Amino acid sequence: MKRYVVTFLFSPEFELVWLIEKQKPNWQKGCLNGIGGKIEDGENPVACAVRELKEESGITVAESDLTDIGEMIGVNNDGSGFQVHIFAGTTTDILRTQEIEVVDLYRVCDVTSLKTIENVPMLIEACIYRLTGHSSFNRLVMHYNRVTA
Repeated sequence: MKRYVVTFLFSPEFELVWLIEKQKPNWQKGCLNGIGGKIEDGENPVACAVRELKEESGITVAESDLTDIGEMIGVNNDGSGFQVHIFAGTTTDILRTQEIEVVDLYRVCDVTSLKTIENVPMLIEACIYRLTGHSSFNRLVMHYNRVTA
């Protein structure tokens, strides 16, 4: 099973969100997503989220600054399993592109009209609900099944 993290960082008033324009994997190319990547052997998910934020955006956050929103679990079209841990937090820092994938700030109210990974608008909404206490859910768990032609 391949294990990943994705993190959504918001402005303190939750009007803005930092997203990254993906260049890889190929199915995500040109789409916006949260900042994240693959969990390395022996690494826990929140440590991976902190590392990926530093590598991709130059920002340093403490593990305690991130909230565990939940996870996505499923099977890809190639039959391989995946697990994605979802984290969220707020920052007043300016993130800066560190690699080929561009990091930029977007208005939350515009996300549904942007070219994003399919579930990003819903994940952003869930993050805001959880971080602001406007929902009583403790942890989001999403199951994905392989698409058959």
